[in-house]
Amino acid sequence: MTAFLQKLYFIYGRIGRMDFVVLIFAGVVLPGLVCAMLVKSSTIMERSATGELVNFQPGQFLLLLAFCCLCVTHMIWAHTAITTKRLHDLGFSGWWQALYYIPVLDLFALPAIMLALIFMPGKQEANKYGEAPPRPNLRSATGGGNPARQEPPKG
Repeated sequence: MTAFLQKLYFIYGRIGRMDFVVLIFAGVVLPGLVCAMLVKSSTIMERSATGELVNFQPGQFLLLLAFCCLCVTHMIWAHTAITTKRLHDLGFSGWWQALYYIPVLDLFALPAIMLALIFMPGKQEANKYGEAPPRPNLRSATGGGNPARQEPPKG
């Protein structure tokens, strides 16, 4: 659990592509969906046919507002930390994600950067941001890879 939280919230170090996708989903997409569903299912701001608020309860409204603010703050920090570590894996400074905040350019920068972060392989060697993250070993997970390429047992 501690390693997961460090990957989610700390900006130092490097993460690979698989960790990036998992962390973006768990730390940004999932909380955003939960917050959106809570707001959508809330009956705090129901309106009558005449447009008047029905069943308005300020306490519940403030609680929902505080939860949503906390959720958005979490999502911004987690996204920043995760993206910084992925940029570090590619050998870039985390400041490159500042392109997200330039008006008009952000329409092109966000999708382009996200696709690059998902599909570009990281540097295999250590760089100024740390050692290369461990790569997933898909051969051991699938039973050793292609059986036609395996050497016969020596004996």
